[in-house]
Amino acid sequence: MKKRMTFFALISVFLLLMVGCTTKGKGKGKLTRIDVFIGNQEETHIQDKSTLDLVEKISAKVKWEPNTFPKIGQEADVKVVFFYEVKKNLPEKLTEYEIWFNEDTGTAAIISTNEKEGYGTLDKENTAALKNIFIK
Repeated sequence: MKKRMTFFALISVFLLLMVGCTTKGKGKGKLTRIDVFIGNQEETHIQDKSTLDLVEKISAKVKWEPNTFPKIGQEADVKVVFFYEVKKNLPEKLTEYEIWFNEDTGTAAIISTNEKEGYGTLDKENTAALKNIFIK
């Protein structure tokens, strides 16, 4: 009986540790850097906290269609890579985005490598702000 209690206690502690240490469901992590690629130009890096916070705020306004990956005929205007720190001292999680700016409507079309996001669109106001950050 005592062995059984010890066994169940160890299993309980193990399960508690497993559930407590999982990152699933805790979001993407902390955005630490964005690499911006425009055509054949040199890449630029964004690491300023206030700019990263603004980009995250704008990104939250994107209307996503998960698991949708349309083929767009032309090359993206901007390609960006978001670097997320999920846990200290572990490699960052990367999410790539291709962005097309529609000059006629002032909106943007975005394709993400994150299946939970897929294809998204961004309204005129937020597109202008995002464009000012990425294309200088």
